[in-house]
Amino acid sequence: MAKYINSGETVNYTPAAADAPGGTPVKLADNFYGIPYSTIKKGTTGALQIKGAFGFTAAGEIAVGAPVYLDANGKASATAASGTCLGIALTAATAAGDDVAVLLNATLAANPAANG
Repeated sequence: MAKYINSGETVNYTPAAADAPGGTPVKLADNFYGIPYSTIKKGTTGALQIKGAFGFTAAGEIAVGAPVYLDANGKASATAASGTCLGIALTAATAAGDDVAVLLNATLAANPAANG
């Protein structure tokens, strides 16, 4: 029998090495991120949002519906080699520096080929 835990939109997280700054993606596993609303102090448990739409700065052009990856500079990229998958673009970016809306972790179910 299943037991209700929560809505599935958040997960508890305790940073072990350093604080997790609010608004900064936290890699939980390959191609699986959570984002804290506010800073979670090292050794303290807080909530990471794992579902929803989030705004990122684009590293370059990104098409609507394309898998979006987090690059080494914390920017959204359409290039798989730049990092692990954040989700799917809800809006387009035409150039570096544009804002792009990303449906967090959406590729896990919507586009399994983007997971690796």
